[in-house]
Amino acid sequence: MQAQQARAEGAKIVAGLSSVARPCEPVDVFRVMERLYRARRLLMDHVMVLRAYGRRQAPPDPRMYKEIRAHGLWTEAMERMEEVFITKGIVAPRSWFLPFDLAGHDRAV
Repeated sequence: MQAQQARAEGAKIVAGLSSVARPCEPVDVFRVMERLYRARRLLMDHVMVLRAYGRRQAPPDPRMYKEIRAHGLWTEAMERMEEVFITKGIVAPRSWFLPFDLAGHDRAV
């Protein structure tokens, strides 16, 4: 989202010139989102939540009453986009084995 905002303000985004190596360019994320929207895998509600919280640079907080619905839409959108990113090799599949419980205690002990 920062790259998109910079582009809107006139910055030139050139592939491969970042100080940090990226697995994809920001435009790749938008293309995936657009393709899923055109395929009706994402709704306009998903897109609006992604935009609003992307600008905020933080996901919706499910503990906040006003953000519960946004959190559900965010989670759905991320899961649907994640499938494409895994296929493209941009992110690794999640491991369902968790060596720690939610409280952070080692399960092996």
